[in-house]
Amino acid sequence: MPSAIPANQEIDALHERIAALEFECADLRKRAEVPPDPRGGPSRAERAADAALLRSEAKYRAVLAALPDLIFRLDRQGIFLEYHSPSAGDLYFPEEQFVGKPVGEVMPPEFAQRVVELVQQTLASDEQQIYAYEMTIDGALRHFEARFAVSGPDEVVAVVRNVTKRTRAEAELKAKENLLGAIVDSLPLWLAVKDREGRMLMVNRRMAEECGVSERDFVGLATMELPHSTPQEKARIVELDRRVIATGEPIDDPAVSVTLPGGEVRTVHSIITPLRDAQQNIAGVVTISEDVSGRIRAEQELREGAERYRRLVEESPQGVLVVQDGTIVFVNRSEAEIFGYSAPQEMIGRRRNDHIAPHELKRLMGYLEAREAGEQAPSHYAFQGLKKDGTPIWVETVAQVTTWEGKPATQSLHIDITERKRAEQALRDSQERFTWIAEHSPVMLYRYDSRRGAIDRLEFSYISPHAVKLTGFTPEEIVGDPTLLTGRYHPEDQADWRERLEAVTREGKDWDQVLRYRRKDGEYIWIHTQTWRNYLPDGSVEGAGYWTDVTERKRAEAALAASEALLRGFLDNTPVRVYVKDREGKYLMINRHYEVSTGFRREQVLGKTARDLFPAETAAVYLAHDREVRRQRKALQF
Repeated sequence: MPSAIPANQEIDALHERIAALEFECADLRKRAEVPPDPRGGPSRAERAADAALLRSEAKYRAVLAALPDLIFRLDRQGIFLEYHSPSAGDLYFPEEQFVGKPVGEVMPPEFAQRVVELVQQTLASDEQQIYAYEMTIDGALRHFEARFAVSGPDEVVAVVRNVTKRTRAEAELKAKENLLGAIVDSLPLWLAVKDREGRMLMVNRRMAEECGVSERDFVGLATMELPHSTPQEKARIVELDRRVIATGEPIDDPAVSVTLPGGEVRTVHSIITPLRDAQQNIAGVVTISEDVSGRIRAEQELREGAERYRRLVEESPQGVLVVQDGTIVFVNRSEAEIFGYSAPQEMIGRRRNDHIAPHELKRLMGYLEAREAGEQAPSHYAFQGLKKDGTPIWVETVAQVTTWEGKPATQSLHIDITERKRAEQALRDSQERFTWIAEHSPVMLYRYDSRRGAIDRLEFSYISPHAVKLTGFTPEEIVGDPTLLTGRYHPEDQADWRERLEAVTREGKDWDQVLRYRRKDGEYIWIHTQTWRNYLPDGSVEGAGYWTDVTERKRAEAALAASEALLRGFLDNTPVRVYVKDREGKYLMINRHYEVSTGFRREQVLGKTARDLFPAETAAVYLAHDREVRRQRKALQF
């Protein structure tokens, strides 16, 4: 099978072949002009020349017949003298409507004028002229490329090729390139592609902007020519690139320093991988870098915070207080801090009651008197105290009787729980906000429990108000009769629901299911239900979950499935082989015509390569075609 070559080169080769054949024919005609044989009839030289001429013309016509192009012969005034067409479908008019007529009589005025101009330019310059144009033929827009060349003293030949497929393929390729470029430029990362010598082939917009160099100026720039980086930084980058090129293995370096305009130093996490050409030779490197400077700073701050916390623990944040005869005789630094003193010595000698809120005195004095009398009294409790400046605080205490310098005393361990109290209040506030959110949520939330051995008979303890909009029933109705939810699934979904119920019960998993539910008004809707369960030791279950209406999503999925089925039907009824392969040559899809024409069933082909299905010689041809398509990155005809 001949190899495919670019369309322009093929047309140039065609012109050269036609010119050679015309020269050969002219030479034969000249040689055929010999004196007649005096004995009468054609001479031997005449007969030989005629035979050679016939053979040359036959070759000329064979070449024309094999060409997929339209060929027209026009004179200087643009009159069609002759034409060749492999397919009448590419002609704008039938033959009888244009042969022998000027182009202006049969073609649109602007097109005809341009053709006449090109004919005259070709004759005047004796150089090939090229004209790309488009026409609507039989209701379809088609793209053509015409090449004009001198074919005689006062005439030209125009070779016209239908390039519609190529034009569309180029447009699709351009669109894909634009999409890839948009994706690359939208990445929050740096992307650089370099050749083996370290020169930039491309960078993305993010890298160009942050490095202060335009994308255009970056191209061709070597690593050692980067304008802001230090020599040490450049040398490090060059070393990493060379290692990747030498070993062919990617490098993941979590900390590469880069200096930006203005002297700012960033730390980037770089992944450098080899860039390979079509023959898998290493042609350069691709570097993707993420700025991790902020993360490193955050990690450093986290370490410092951990160190502060360690010191706080080592210095005992729990306050220690010893009181004897109502007077403070010992406190540690944490205790002093709890009550607003700068040093423990400031509290020594003060009265204990100075740091208790007045409304707490009677209760705490009662505990103390009972404790000193040996009677039962709470030892762990919370009270409201006063700081040095009179600010009220909450303190959690564990108190016990002790001895201080040989005399009875009370020792207390204190923790400032003011923030915890505030957090508890915040939690109560949060719970109130959660209740508000649940009451206004666009999904139906619920809580439930079930008795042992009766997991399908749920008892709902809470149903959110969205139940009315979703099901038509009020929360009170559902709480009173749980079957208003569990007993109204579509008959076709009941078995699946029951099977799923048994499975989650048996395996102890959470529940996630989509099924149809009949509302109070009788309308069926698709609902997505998800439930989280907690299995208690006695075998009962408690849990929570939600229902949400996914009817529109299911309709969209059905429409998509129908569209895919339509596409499959179209492909399976296309009278040509259609298949899709991955980069390794494995078949991903074939149509019905492929099965019929090759004798292979779909399950025999999918996941296989040509080597697995065809004789070695045939497989080699198919694989060569695949490589050529990947190399040229465009559609080819074989």
